[in-house]
Amino acid sequence: MSEDIPSDNEDTISVPVPDQKAIETTEEKDVEVEKMARDMADVHAVMETLERTLTVAMAAFEELKRVVFGEEETVVHACPPGSSGLMPCCGRNPMDVPLTERISLDGTMVTCKGFPR
Repeated sequence: MSEDIPSDNEDTISVPVPDQKAIETTEEKDVEVEKMARDMADVHAVMETLERTLTVAMAAFEELKRVVFGEEETVVHACPPGSSGLMPCCGRNPMDVPLTERISLDGTMVTCKGFPR
């Protein structure tokens, strides 16, 4: 249909012209969204680094725990009493036992069978 001759059955709509202030606000929001996306990427990278560090730390902790507390079958010696330098369970000096064996003040924990053969 022609623009000069309006018709009753012609469908028309009004389209508002964008306001310059609305355009600036949209651009500011886009900048904020980009900054937030960069910040989230940084947070994600830090989280991944922490996860790897925690995994390594947990493995080191388990190894240290195994060394300190020993395995379930580890021999536990009685601590030398008073100024004695010898363990009462086997008569050895604490410096003579392997690092894999433990020494305890608690007599109920002692598993040493006596003098070594």
